[in-house]
Amino acid sequence: MKVTVKLFGPLREQITDEAVCILTEKVDRKIILQAMQKAYPLYTKEIASCSTAVDQCFVDEIPVVITAASEIALIPPVSGG
Repeated sequence: MKVTVKLFGPLREQITDEAVCILTEKVDRKIILQAMQKAYPLYTKEIASCSTAVDQCFVDEIPVVITAASEIALIPPVSGG
């Protein structure tokens, strides 16, 4: 299904604030990142370092079910000082 993925930090500046990609109904971090890397191959390295969230909950190895209305986000590493 076609879904909208929100981008933050440098990816938002380099690509766009919301990207569209194709995902299956069940996703985990790896599936989301691979779909985004396929859609934006020039940013493979940057995308690989991101955390993923679905409906404001972080997603890692445990698959979650999404719908076309799910809020999906790529969150780059953050450092503070």
